[in-house]
Formats: sequence, structure tokens, C-alpha cells
Amino acid sequence: MNKINPKLFDHLKEKYYRNLLSPNDEKSYFIAEKGDRAEIELFKILKNKIPKSWILKPNYWIQYSRTNEIDIIIFTGKFVWLVECKNYSGVFEYMDGNCYRNKKPINNEISFAQNRKNAIENILSDNKLNGVPVYSSMIFMDNECDVKNDRDSGIELVMRYRLSRHINEMVQRYQTLPDYFDNLHLEQTIDRYRINHPFPPKIIPVTLFKEAKTGIHCAICYSYLLKNHYKTIECQDCGYIEYKTEARLRTTAELGMLFYHDDKILTPKNIVTFSGQVKEKDAFLKSLYRKWPTHSSHRGVYYHNFGLPYEAIRHKLKKSK
Repeated sequence: MNKINPKLFDHLKEKYYRNLLSPNDEKSYFIAEKGDRAEIELFKILKNKIPKSWILKPNYWIQYSRTNEIDIIIFTGKFVWLVECKNYSGVFEYMDGNCYRNKKPINNEISFAQNRKNAIENILSDNKLNGVPVYSSMIFMDNECDVKNDRDSGIELVMRYRLSRHINEMVQRYQTLPDYFDNLHLEQTIDRYRINHPFPPKIIPVTLFKEAKTGIHCAICYSYLLKNHYKTIECQDCGYIEYKTEARLRTTAELGMLFYHDDKILTPKNIVTFSGQVKEKDAFLKSLYRKWPTHSSHRGVYYHNFGLPYEAIRHKLKKSK
């Protein structure tokens, strides 16, 4: 794949806390925030409860006949499990082949899930792996959501209170199947059809760089009220303590993600200005020098722009020299 674009929500969230979110984007941000919160929670639950040998990949886009996004795809070595996350409130119904939310017609999410499942099955079949089962689950994360259906769609509909039981059922299903698939081969086969996010976030003009709120914010609650210690910073709102080196790297990644389209945005001057760390410029750049890859041009040195949040790139950064 080419360079991966940041998720829309990650981009909107950083824009929000840097005072760069336009009024037109605010509604999109708060809708995305609710869905993203549920997906993160579901991902953590799955990761903690499934076998360590299973491979989880969130926000998985594929191109096969058409473009499809899978919220979470799980490679088990014995089957492929597709997990869709919904954070609906009220009542979700699948009746007469149509979907309803609180009695009102909505997009046919079941049909979309069936298309995704069919695409993975066809990919496996094309690669002579048609013996690999593919299962699909739609998880409703809101505790107050009720789910009703009048037919078997091939998609397992799971309410929040049944989530742990459903995961256990999938593990039991795994234990009863023969172990004759190479999990890495399964993953690599489907990965060949993986594509970059086809709907990248709206590009922010570099001219807006000077309008961004500067400073390092808390990694957890995004507060800018931080207390400076010798090697750490402490959030005065939530109490989270982070090593300064981590905070510097994270903030550099945040600048790169905001202007993900600009490969040369991460100059030493821009990074120090954005982080509000002019007084600690030398220490800040020393942290980057130890970890972050650089490039040179006739205008000087600039740091490589991954265009992604820190958690997505930290494994790519160098170990301390």
C-alpha cells in the first residue's frame, strides 16, 4: 500500500483540540466521536478475551469488486472473523430484509455486512482457500439497545450483555475446528486486497498552521493544564503522568497528522512552535534526534511525516541511541 492516511476521527479530534475545527465539521466530529469510542472499547474487550495467537486489525479497507470497510477483522488460523460495531440507541430491527431504527428505515447494515462477508469468502476462494470458514458478527455496544430480527441473515446480531458469551462461543468454535490453516498465510493473502482509506480527511491549508492552538496536551483527556517535572509532565485535570520524551514524540506526530499531506511540515522550527516548547527547544529536538528519521533538502533538515497518530507509528521509531 502507499502512505496510509489518518482516520477521519483522529484528524477531526486533533483539529477540535487545536481550535481548527470549522462549524461545518463540528457535527461530523461529535457523531464520529460516539462511534469511535464504541469501536475502541470493543477492540480492547476483544483483545483481552481472545487467544493471543489471534490477529486483530481495525478499520480494514479492502477492494474486491467494490470498496468495503471492516471495523475489525480477526485472523484465527482456523477461520476469519469479521466484526462490525454499532453504537445505536433504542431498537434496531431487521425485518422483511430491511433495517429499522426506532421504527424508521435506515441503511441496510445487514446487507452491507453480507457484502463484506461475501468479498472475503470470494478472496479466499480465488486463492484456493475456500475451505476457510468466514464468520460475521454485528455487535451493538449501547447497553440500552434492543435488537429484533425475523430471519437468519448469516450475520450474528449480538447485544452488549451477550458480548462476553459470544466471544467465548467463538473461542469454543475455534477449539472444535481442525488446525490446518497457516494464519500468517491467511493474513497475507487477504492483505493483498487491502487498500488505503479511500476517504481521507479534509486537507488543512498550511496557512492555518499559525492559527493552531500551541502546546503539549494530555494524552488521555487532552487538557493543556500540565505540571512540569524533571522527566515527566503531569496532567492537572486527570492526573495522568507521561514521560517528556513520549509527550514530545506524540506532539510531533500530532502536527504531522494535522498536515498529513505535507511531507515537509515537520521542520525543527514548526515543531518547537507548535509544541510551545521554545524554552526547551534543545531538549525537545534532542528527543527527536534520538528517535525520529530525518531528511535533508536545500532548505535544511526536516523530520519524516508519517501522517498518523503516535500510537500508530511508535513501533517504527528508533530505539534510543
